[in-house]
Amino acid sequence: MKNTNILLAFTLALAFTTTPLLAENAGERGLERRDNRIERVENKMDKLGDRMEKQVVRKNGNATSTINATCAKAAIDIRSSAVLAAFNTHSSTVAALIASSTVGEKAAFDLTTNAERQKALRAVRQGLKMGRLQARKTMMETEKATFTTFKTSMKACGAKDADIEKAEPLVQ
Repeated sequence: MKNTNILLAFTLALAFTTTPLLAENAGERGLERRDNRIERVENKMDKLGDRMEKQVVRKNGNATSTINATCAKAAIDIRSSAVLAAFNTHSSTVAALIASSTVGEKAAFDLTTNAERQKALRAVRQGLKMGRLQARKTMMETEKATFTTFKTSMKACGAKDADIEKAEPLVQ
């Protein structure tokens, strides 16, 4: 409602500041245009105000839900711990992959012919790429399962769907 009043005040101020300009330049025809424009803006403001009131009702409609705070905090702790563990596993896996690819690339330069060297380097880089993709996939699957469990836990704590709709994966 506060935003609607601010927008209405802005619209009226705009209309009153443009009134002298329109009247001086266009006469009667300009006045009609101005009046039509003001009417269109007022209609838009009314529609916007209605939409904003509906959004406020929708957001506050779930305010009566009773959530067990201790249960919700425990669910949040479990979710955060699981996501952190998945991320740490991903991080250590990628670090190990990079270390092994470094050894593989160095070994490739011990080969005598360029063709063998290029083939070995391609294999090492492909292995690194596939390993990183698999590590990320595993992390994302773990996180998705964690959030499914989190949503179930939050519902058991008394939260409604609207209370936990923002529970999206922390790592994208």
